[in-house]
Amino acid sequence: MKVLSERPVLPQEVKDFLEKIAKDTDLSFIEEKTINYLKTIPLIGYEDAKKLYDELKSLNYPELSQTVLIKIVEFLPETVDDLKVILYGVTLEKEKAEKILEIVKKYK
Repeated sequence: MKVLSERPVLPQEVKDFLEKIAKDTDLSFIEEKTINYLKTIPLIGYEDAKKLYDELKSLNYPELSQTVLIKIVEFLPETVDDLKVILYGVTLEKEKAEKILEIVKKYK
């Protein structure tokens, strides 16, 4: 199998995709482990996750890559310390961190 492209995806997309294919076929070991993991973390609905991602992206903070934005949507940090764990290695001004948390709070 040849990989044609890669892109980070929202956890909600992965969960929805795996649930859909599980209706028609048996999931592989990795797919089963993935869906079981996704069922253990608090996920907001796909539409809200997409809106949250888009709103965070619209901040245009160059420090935040697409992968980091998706991690923020996945883990829904509540505090600056929670956000720092996700941003490990990325320096972000306190005001920017607080703005991110303010946006995330609207979707919890």
